[in-house]
Amino acid sequence: MAAQCSLNILVGPYREAHGSEVLEAPTRQGLARLELGPASVILQVGEQHRVSISPRELSVTQLDKRKPKRKAYPLHETRLIVARGNPTEDVGLWYEPRDGMVHRVFGLQQVPLLDHDAMKAWKDVDRLANRWANALADYRGDVIRAAEFGRGADRVLMTDNGDCYTIYVRRLFRERPRRILDVCDSGRLTFVTRQGEKQKTCYSRYGVTVLGDRVRFAEPDGTDIGSIWLPWIAPEDRDELARLFGKRIDQSDAASSSRAG
Repeated sequence: MAAQCSLNILVGPYREAHGSEVLEAPTRQGLARLELGPASVILQVGEQHRVSISPRELSVTQLDKRKPKRKAYPLHETRLIVARGNPTEDVGLWYEPRDGMVHRVFGLQQVPLLDHDAMKAWKDVDRLANRWANALADYRGDVIRAAEFGRGADRVLMTDNGDCYTIYVRRLFRERPRRILDVCDSGRLTFVTRQGEKQKTCYSRYGVTVLGDRVRFAEPDGTDIGSIWLPWIAPEDRDELARLFGKRIDQSDAASSSRAG
């Protein structure tokens, strides 16, 4: 059975320190410390990484003792998205420098489940990630929640924009993931190709299937509507995406039936 992907964002408890809101959580990279100040949001991870967000700039610093390495990203008409990993529950920070292209700039990894007090550590990371996402709400545009699938540079990002899922995938010979598909209520599909956008309709969740490395959409009679190629992620991830797409396609019909009843 495919792992169920949870995309809920909640606000957890916190403590005050020096006028700022502070949360801490153990991760595979060391202790993560999130500090929410009046003019900045800073995530310090062990003695190795710092992610700082101010109104104008995102910076990611690798704290090497000899020569720290810092990368800066302007925050002008851009988006920042906090996504949760499926099924790892890792935390990824994605930066959208321009519409339709994203870049995963930093990630937190959960401690192994066999570690002592691992379940408590996972809950602490949940609270920290949820609070981080809420603190960055002004930067995420119309994104309500987000999930990532896969590992390494070939992760697939899925954002929930209220009535649509948007999928970002790294194409062959491309450096950054790009928007390739919108799956909306009532089965409205938008395939994004090099030739432009193509509008289609899928009428039922039963028209969404996994065929090899592809998630395929079909008419009720089996006629092909279109597909997306996802060779970089695991079979169970493709199954979970197909399940979520089908649920989204049938969502508005289910809501209408509920209101009618």
